[in-house]
Amino acid sequence: MGFDWERDLLLPDLSEISFGLLNPGTEDFLIDVVQLAINKFLHRFERLNVSKVESCIVTYYRENYEKIAPEVRLSPSEVRRIISGLMQPKRFKNITSPLENRNFKGILKRFYNYWMTGLGEIRRRRHFVPHFHISIDFDFTNREFLLRNTRDTFQHIARWWWDEKKQKGFVTSKKGEEIVFKAGCFLRYLMYQRDGKSLEEFRRAIYTEIAIRIAKSIDDSKNGYITVLDVKYLVFANCPHLVDEFIVLQHCRAHKRAVFSRPLHDYFSERRCRIALSTERDLRV
Repeated sequence: MGFDWERDLLLPDLSEISFGLLNPGTEDFLIDVVQLAINKFLHRFERLNVSKVESCIVTYYRENYEKIAPEVRLSPSEVRRIISGLMQPKRFKNITSPLENRNFKGILKRFYNYWMTGLGEIRRRRHFVPHFHISIDFDFTNREFLLRNTRDTFQHIARWWWDEKKQKGFVTSKKGEEIVFKAGCFLRYLMYQRDGKSLEEFRRAIYTEIAIRIAKSIDDSKNGYITVLDVKYLVFANCPHLVDEFIVLQHCRAHKRAVFSRPLHDYFSERRCRIALSTERDLRV
């Protein structure tokens, strides 16, 4: 197909990525990489054969095999497994509502986002807005720091949720997995444990920290942009499921200097910065 992978698919620079052996975000990251590639293909082509998608993703991994850390490599069979797992089964072909997908071992709640015709062509299912549930029992005893609104607290929260150096954190507990599965990410859950002024202060602190880290990551990148997957999994010291793409979008919308097109562009601190987000919608603020 003659793709420039970075320009056309805006995949993360996998040569810069590595996860610790016990990091609970690895499986979800790999699924998101494949899904991001499929979304970009569907945006570019009116008709898309599943075998061509699979071939292009496999080629990308083969061409970059030596540059990619073992834990984020995908073999042809693994690419095929993920693509097939994202397809709505034929027995559900007449169901248009969100349909939960339990094909994967990751923590995130997954849905069938695509279906395949009899000719082997991929089609995107009708877009739907995900619903998050934040009514989860949680004991804040001896964890009051989670409800403070300072930058130091934010860094403490991230390390408590997952410490990549120590390879442990609350995200691997049953309660942590429940929070990710129901609320989408930990910061969304924490955000709505507040109300009124406290909520606005916490949201401001979150968006400020996200902006600082995104701007630094873009400055450090080779290409002048980062993908939403970099933000979700990497800019917080490989802290998985601390934020998600919807938190990033909310942050971008809230930023006074944000100007969006396709792909989305973000402007921070009078520096032109670009984030490639896994969405095909146009936004204007």
